[in-house]
Amino acid sequence: MFRKINLKAIRKRILAATIIVASVVGILQPITVTAAESAVTTTAAGFSENFIPTRSFYPSYLSKNASQKSTTVKKIWERLFYEEWKNPNWSKAQSKGGYYVNETTDYHSLGEGPKSFEGKNFAKDSKDFDAFLGQSLISNKEFLGELVGLPGYAPIESKLHPNETTNIQNLMKNIVYTKLTNPETYQYFAKAMAELTADGAYIGVNTVDKAGHVVKGSNNLLKDVSYNGQPFDIWMLSCLAFLYEGDGSETYLNDAQVAWLKSYQRYLYDDYVDNEANSLAKKYPSIYELIARSTDASNNYRGYGQEFFNYVVDSKQGGGAWLNQNTNINVAKLEQVDNLAEMFKFAIGWCGGFENENTCRDHASCIHKMTDYDRFAMALKNNTTALYYINANETVSATFGKSINDQNGYQYRYMVKHTRPLDNTNPNSLNIPMNNLMISKGNTRQTAKSWHSSFHGEGTGVAVAYAHLLTTLNLKDILPSESNPDGVSNPQFIIIGIYAEGEYACKMTKDPPTNGNTNSHSVSRKKDFKITCSEGIDPIGEVKFKDYETLGGVPTKNKKNVTKFYKFDVSGLTDVSMLEAAKIQISVGASSSADATNASGSSSPEGATYYTYARVDAMPTVFVESPINDCDINEHSYNGSIKWGENYSTATITYTCRKDNTLDKSHNMILTSPVITHDTIDGITTHKATGAYGETYRMVVNKDNRKPMEPAKVILNDSNASNYKDNDYSATVINPMGSGPNDIHYGYTHASVKLHNGSLHKGHIPLGVKKIEIYYTASEVLEELIFYVKSGNGKTIGYAYVTSNTGKVTINLSDTSDKALTDSYIDFDGSAYTKHELNDYWWNGQPAPSSAKLSVDKILMYF
Repeated sequence: MFRKINLKAIRKRILAATIIVASVVGILQPITVTAAESAVTTTAAGFSENFIPTRSFYPSYLSKNASQKSTTVKKIWERLFYEEWKNPNWSKAQSKGGYYVNETTDYHSLGEGPKSFEGKNFAKDSKDFDAFLGQSLISNKEFLGELVGLPGYAPIESKLHPNETTNIQNLMKNIVYTKLTNPETYQYFAKAMAELTADGAYIGVNTVDKAGHVVKGSNNLLKDVSYNGQPFDIWMLSCLAFLYEGDGSETYLNDAQVAWLKSYQRYLYDDYVDNEANSLAKKYPSIYELIARSTDASNNYRGYGQEFFNYVVDSKQGGGAWLNQNTNINVAKLEQVDNLAEMFKFAIGWCGGFENENTCRDHASCIHKMTDYDRFAMALKNNTTALYYINANETVSATFGKSINDQNGYQYRYMVKHTRPLDNTNPNSLNIPMNNLMISKGNTRQTAKSWHSSFHGEGTGVAVAYAHLLTTLNLKDILPSESNPDGVSNPQFIIIGIYAEGEYACKMTKDPPTNGNTNSHSVSRKKDFKITCSEGIDPIGEVKFKDYETLGGVPTKNKKNVTKFYKFDVSGLTDVSMLEAAKIQISVGASSSADATNASGSSSPEGATYYTYARVDAMPTVFVESPINDCDINEHSYNGSIKWGENYSTATITYTCRKDNTLDKSHNMILTSPVITHDTIDGITTHKATGAYGETYRMVVNKDNRKPMEPAKVILNDSNASNYKDNDYSATVINPMGSGPNDIHYGYTHASVKLHNGSLHKGHIPLGVKKIEIYYTASEVLEELIFYVKSGNGKTIGYAYVTSNTGKVTINLSDTSDKALTDSYIDFDGSAYTKHELNDYWWNGQPAPSSAKLSVDKILMYF
């Protein structure tokens, strides 16, 4: 019984302190007060910095008051960090030691209702208390300087422990250092640092010397105190660099902060190149991010450009802006493109009329159908510096195209739209010549000789030569690659040529011969022919192919040879893995013979030599016929459907082609980075996404189908709120102390209710709200009711303290931005009671039972 009464007294003290702290000038929005609401308080005087709640209530206190300018708030943070440093089990439930953890000590979370702090490490918490600490640092600008021990700033109070002042200061430094150097974990803190330093506080203004290295300004205060081997300006840089986007349109940083970050880039870049493994950039990802997006990186300073380009591509952010920093690349509005691979994937291939009219298949479409993605892609295709980066990056080159014949790539689509078919050729296919792909083995050329001596008089010599060829085409060699830039990703037919040739002659070893002559006979050739193919390849057979040289085939030197062409259907190889494993082999032979006769009376003392040779080989050029899909000629016929992400801040658009008849719907594409904007008018928010082809998708958020300017209404229930109602009933008569059972002149019944850590969760306050009306029920006597309107990062943006039981309170948010309203929520605490008493009730009857209720019922939000 004693503990219960004591807890209530402690809770009321905390509520009272909360009322006072929350009234600091310059932090809270005023509320509108009507005559019926005269007991509603928005300001309070006499704030006492001497009151500090017991440590069991530190978390609850900070969750309510973190954004207030207050020495008390700072002291509680310091004490909280010290307590858990000295006792790592501090935040576990305790029955001794002067503190405890139960539902009365729960704190207000960031819009998710009350939470227990049991087991929580406050210094390492990355959500609620990360946000609360950030708000305390923003509202108490001197607090950061005190925590890190800047010269001239008040040191951490030695009264935490007189003999541990230095250790405590280092503890605080370590906490700040940990958060600054891990911004990906402590994102609330990082964004708070961006807000804290927006006016130059702590970071000042730097310049750079002629070598491009940083010269730190005198007002760069963080340079004057160090931790872990570096001054704190480097650790602040690590934090702010995490928020740096480098696309010319920063979300969190202003121009001065960006300039401050950039002043360090050359110094950090050189450090990375010279001391890679031990460099700051290697140890801290955000510093690597900063130098990766630098102008030095885009201009390949010290030869590291490709590494940093690959990093930016993998991030899918700021790819266009990175390229445009290069002095040789200047494409208008390219910085709008985040994902370069996605841009090339969606570029159709129209030229906008920049190509010669006689080159375009459809010049009118080129002019009228060109998209922004087409313009960007064409400009980069024609820029040798951009191509250097693109071709060396696996991700971007995959959508740009390994070759002009890579049907998965942009440059293929561009080539198709700018290649007019030859007369008498199939306009819906390409015959692509590829040289030196056949692998030949065997005795492809053979020479035969015969010798005849004139000392034996008349005679005949005969020579026969036989050549054999085994030639192989590995189909992996026709695919796009560095060694085959003209490779084809979707072959349908392959044409291979085989030629055979032979010659003969007679050579007299003495010239001129006397009394003799030479008779040469004709050459005969024959071929032995065999084809072997992998499964999935259909050998169609011998075909006529008169356009071999017209289409780019390399001729043989001997124009008199016998040439045959053979065609193969490879459309049965339906995926890349089958193409990579398949091959075509041709085995063929050719022979040539010659004979000659010495005439009677030949006096050639050394006789005559007769010879012939036969040769068989593959033609130098293989032709690959690849069908052109109509979508590559005339563009896809897409339907787009959008899927919105959380809070409509992201979206994906899936494009389905109406002309796609493939089984796997290979024409389908997904855009993951559409441009998204938000607009709130009269309390109704429209989210707009712009797709790859300039089309727009809109989502109007109007949950209860309100008309413009009609207030939004929220009825509190168990799904959207916590601890929003309490009821009590008592018929027990309480007698004053000292009254006897037979002499009772006075008695009463009593019922009490309270709302502790009540909350309307985040997600129910629309953007554009300018005024909130909160309707409540309190019976019969309202002691107090306190409301906090909180931003998504825990900042108090509206407040009301109510002691008059009017049933309604109004909070004005007229100066509140949509940014502050994003993920905003409402916390509340309060108490009420009912007391029925009766004098001389012993003979007049007992006092009536007491019933008490306190509830927050409904909230109306006006625009």
